[in-house]
Amino acid sequence: MKNYRLKVLPYGIELAVPQGTSVMKALIDAGIYLEGPCGGRGTCGKCKVELTQWQQDSFHEKEMEWHRALACRQDVTQDLVIKVPEVRKEETRKGLLQIKLSGQKKQNRIQKYALKISKPSIENPVSDQERLWNALGTGVFYPRHYRALRNLPVLLRQKDHEITAVIRWSEVIAIEPGDTSDKLYGVAFDIGSTTIVGSLIDLIKGQVVATHSEGNPQRVYGADVISRISFVDSEENGLEILQSKVIEAVNGIIEKLAQEVGISVEDIY
Repeated sequence: MKNYRLKVLPYGIELAVPQGTSVMKALIDAGIYLEGPCGGRGTCGKCKVELTQWQQDSFHEKEMEWHRALACRQDVTQDLVIKVPEVRKEETRKGLLQIKLSGQKKQNRIQKYALKISKPSIENPVSDQERLWNALGTGVFYPRHYRALRNLPVLLRQKDHEITAVIRWSEVIAIEPGDTSDKLYGVAFDIGSTTIVGSLIDLIKGQVVATHSEGNPQRVYGADVISRISFVDSEENGLEILQSKVIEAVNGIIEKLAQEVGISVEDIY
């Protein structure tokens, strides 16, 4: 199958797109957002773009003849230059909401314990794992996921046998080198049909320290849940496509929250 070239403005990117692919699918696959409340049926008119034939590598935008088309109904049958509306910044009431938890004591299911583990000796040749268990004391369960202990020998020796054990419901889920007991975060998400909001929470203080919102990328497949169910029913791998879009957005929000506060995503449990 022949591929055609698409140049996308104002992003300045170039795509190689198989013949017959809709412009909307090509843009979505490239990570470029377009509104599509009707789910690609061509009835809402929200996915309008400007198109012109790509005739040469160098061009002057003002000299080109543009025509408007619905991206969901326009198939790629030649090399094209496309102008896409820039995505507006999400400014919703939910995106501006800051949950106030200060002064409230919450029972946190995840705890951190800084430990100084005894060093092995010829007189007392005890394994790293057993010395960790002795330091933790009774009431801590053996981890169901062995990866929590896999790097224990290396981690112990990075900070002179000082480590931090991360425990959830009395089970060790991770081990960090040194004393990191002052860094423990979680993220709460509100996944709405139009907007996804993530709040970064300091689990030690019980406070929301940052909030970020983005449009739900599933919107390009329908404005409401019923339209998206229809997409899943009619499109091969439709469910996986919708799921991957939400996961991609959630991961992006996590990275932005971590950058804003100046922490690592590894500090978020």
